Amino acid sequence: MFHDMGLTRKHSTANERFEVDSANTARDFLRSHGIPQDEVDLVWTAIALHTTPGVPPHMHPVVALLTAGVEMDVLGLAYQEYSNAEREAGRAGASTP
Repeated sequence: MFHDMGLTRKHSTANERFEVDSANTARDFLRSHGIPQDEVDLVWTAIALHTTPGVPPHMHPVVALLTAGVEMDVLGLAYQEYSNAEREAGRAGASTP
């Protein structure tokens, strides 16, 4: 949800990459809701590295999963590894609140 917030005017800074701005936005939100620091750090890392090829797959599964999701969504990577039924189930799940 937060991985591209740094692309918006409200959350963009002149001195950071959009990924870092996005990670900082998520960090501030999570802290304001009392999320433990180790979880905040994990989310920050996942978002900050989500466009860094080759690194996330070697890190915590949350970091790897966020990158894989973005790669599938934006670039279509690994699209053929999923059946039509799995892709439809994913679409249905994405539309439920």
